[in-house]
Amino acid sequence: MRPTFNNENINKYKKELFEYFASSINWLKDLSNYKKNQLRRAFNVAFKAHQGQFRKGGDKEPYITHPVEVAIIVAKEMNFGITSVISALLHDVVEDSDLYDIDYIDSRFGKHVATIVDGVTKITNISGKQESKQLETFKKLLFTIPKDYRVVLIKIADRLHNMRTMEDMPGSSRRIKSSENLYIYAPIANMVGLHDIKKEIYNLSFKYLHPENYQNLLSERELTSFRRYEVLSSFQKKIKRSIFKKYSFLTMETIVKSW
Repeated sequence: MRPTFNNENINKYKKELFEYFASSINWLKDLSNYKKNQLRRAFNVAFKAHQGQFRKGGDKEPYITHPVEVAIIVAKEMNFGITSVISALLHDVVEDSDLYDIDYIDSRFGKHVATIVDGVTKITNISGKQESKQLETFKKLLFTIPKDYRVVLIKIADRLHNMRTMEDMPGSSRRIKSSENLYIYAPIANMVGLHDIKKEIYNLSFKYLHPENYQNLLSERELTSFRRYEVLSSFQKKIKRSIFKKYSFLTMETIVKSW
């Protein structure tokens, strides 16, 4: 269980949060002392960078919980290693703090981590725009992928955690992020074999983009499993048709070549 924030005892909260993080990923205990120290250093940098920052919403949750949960997703649900976990911890540091820049990340954690953090930062800067600009966002995202495939996967983990905690976000933010998820992140997650993550992102995005249809589906308790599948498939086909029409320029061949 993640510790509860107590503003009166930051150091205790920091210690308990790291223990929660470390205990959530079984293989961390098998790391060499050098890698454990790197991981602890990354956590400390992230904690300092985000100290005093809180997530948007009603509960005033410390922002540091977000990169911690993204790092856990990267390790447990994506099965990535130490470089990706460190990058996930640091993925918002440059964007959200004046204390650290990419050169610092490079000097302390190496060029691979710096490349990933820089890539995620660039995607963040072009994401969340008005829906009419999604086509350009998609193009820029594809240009980012070849630098390091882990960039986009960490961004998918970032979006997954955002969607899991989207309940208190403003309606406009829900719609824009959900729309980007359906057009960009869910298809890429599916393409690289992250089918469970794709399904969860898709379902949560559908929930916020089409709340009435989503609730109607949930309320149909008496539908058989086969009938439920038919209804969901019908909605999926409609969305796919609109996606393919909007992004008809993009073929599987061009996606593969981008990798």
